[in-house]
Amino acid sequence: MLIRTFRSAFGLLALSGFSGVFPLVCQQIPEVRLAKADATYPLEFSSIRGFLELPDGKVLVSDGIDETLLRFSMTGGKVDTLGRSGQGPGEYKGPDLLFSMAEGGVLLLDLGNARLTMFDRNLKYRDSKSIARGSPQQGMMMLIPRATDGRGGIYFEHAAFGPGGSSRPDSGQIVRYDPATEAFDTVAAVKREDVKVSTSGSGQNRSVSMQMIPFSPRDSWAVAPDGRIAIVRAADYRLEWVTPGGAKRVGPPNAWRPVPIREAEKLEWVGQSADGVSVGVTNNNGQMSVTMRRGGMRMGGSAPPDTRSQEWPEAKPPFVTNGVWVSPSGEAWVERSVPAGSGRVFDIFGANATLARRVVLPEGRRLIGFGDGVIYTRWSNEDDLQILERYRLQ
Repeated sequence: MLIRTFRSAFGLLALSGFSGVFPLVCQQIPEVRLAKADATYPLEFSSIRGFLELPDGKVLVSDGIDETLLRFSMTGGKVDTLGRSGQGPGEYKGPDLLFSMAEGGVLLLDLGNARLTMFDRNLKYRDSKSIARGSPQQGMMMLIPRATDGRGGIYFEHAAFGPGGSSRPDSGQIVRYDPATEAFDTVAAVKREDVKVSTSGSGQNRSVSMQMIPFSPRDSWAVAPDGRIAIVRAADYRLEWVTPGGAKRVGPPNAWRPVPIREAEKLEWVGQSADGVSVGVTNNNGQMSVTMRRGGMRMGGSAPPDTRSQEWPEAKPPFVTNGVWVSPSGEAWVERSVPAGSGRVFDIFGANATLARRVVLPEGRRLIGFGDGVIYTRWSNEDDLQILERYRLQ
């Protein structure tokens, strides 16, 4: 029996070292500080995993702990519960990220069933696809979506492993998947985070474990509705647009001031990694099974985590890993690294790949989605329940 465990953490930070020198002289960038929410939803959530604003202005939210998929208006009123927990068609276990699809459709990452579930514009079940592709003997990839485009393409970062569990390469690929034709196209290359590989056993009774190295350098990316890909390069903090045809628009390097890593930053990294996705693949005499869940890296018990067991660089990188978004208007939002406990900061890039302005969120708020001239955030109250807010953009 061959068992592999692949671990990743969405939203982690990455940098391998710190020279102590600022790469560029800081530019004077217009800055907007959001202060008052335009709307606050009156009910609390256990865990907002996925979020999507629908064409009619209502929102769709997946709660991974309560295992519900909800549709409602931010001003309150009736709440529709879509589907139910289970393994059948249109059902879900551990509902997670949500994405818009062509013709008003919706894509749900169903972690508990290790599949992608697709709904039509009326949120009626349409189809589902397995996340795991390939085999442990010949090499595997996990189709865990990061983004979609307006034509129905699903984008993910290639996570293939060679026969027998060979180590993952530092260079990765952004792959576009067409669910209608089952076609896969590699559209760009990225630098991935470093991982620590551990193996035990031999032959068909071997276990391979891969764990992210804290703050290791990696590129981050997102996709616009028109299929353009926004890639932020870790080497010199510059934005690169890649068109569906492969043409590139590369912006200039941007100034950044390194954020020193203290104990607070280490604890922040541990807390965010605890929210990552754990994937287990088991091959029992040719019969493969896949298990996935959020929070697979969470440390058990109530004792404080031991940060001394990790190797830490001196500073954070310029931007947060997987902290890149593309707004409905086609601007790239890049979440900057800030000291632990500070309000989140976003650099906004236009179609020319040049930094245009900066947006600062209120302390404790986390960006979870966009709408028509608005952004949506969540924050946790003293009971560790999550509050959904909407902020109007100037």
